[in-house]
Amino acid sequence: MALETFDIVAATASALILAVGYLIGIYLVGVYKKTKKPIILLSSILFFTLPSPWLTDVLVILIVLFDGSVPAGFGLYVSAWSIPILVSTWLYITGSLYRDRPWFKYFTLSIGVIPGIVYYIYVYVIKAWKEKPIPDSHLTNVEYELIPFAIILIYGIAGISIVFTSYAIFAYKSQNKLFKFRSSMIAIGSLLFTIAGVTDSFLVYDQLFHFIVIRFLVLLSMISLFLGYNTPTRIREKFA
Repeated sequence: MALETFDIVAATASALILAVGYLIGIYLVGVYKKTKKPIILLSSILFFTLPSPWLTDVLVILIVLFDGSVPAGFGLYVSAWSIPILVSTWLYITGSLYRDRPWFKYFTLSIGVIPGIVYYIYVYVIKAWKEKPIPDSHLTNVEYELIPFAIILIYGIAGISIVFTSYAIFAYKSQNKLFKFRSSMIAIGSLLFTIAGVTDSFLVYDQLFHFIVIRFLVLLSMISLFLGYNTPTRIREKFA
């Protein structure tokens, strides 16, 4: 089956962020095996789930390319699982930084897990969403009904108010230049990803430009987060 230009560009852009995220995730698994630090393992989960909401684009185009038929709702089924896992992991990592308040990481974790269970029920069981075809494309947009829509909104608010705000405050207050740099990178990365993720979930768009901008923001966010969570040695040495 012939692919439209829209499909090829959208799938290529999505494949790029998937490759970057998954390669970083695999790299961090290797680091974890050497260090046995739980935070490294959590970081690997973070990078595996960060690009996974866009796994749909690549899989749909591959199915079409090999003359297969795409089942209704396929896109959401193969990507929706990653959103609650991503948010729960990120909130837990952030909450763990408040060592003087050991309960806080469990509180932040609950913000990801409890709405996530409801989200799974409404997406996979109740199916509180509908697909809208994109003109001249094999891809589709998904419109959520009220409850899953509200949960994505809660996740977006949590990303800004807890993750971004926490690291922005750490960066502002810290006198350690390396820690300030790392916190700033994570704050920027979390802000860019939250903007991209929430926008992609809420807006129904059919312009290729919008697809590219969203995926570019995701790519920038992953680079910033990698520099923050796993700062390369060369950069660390500059702050020594």
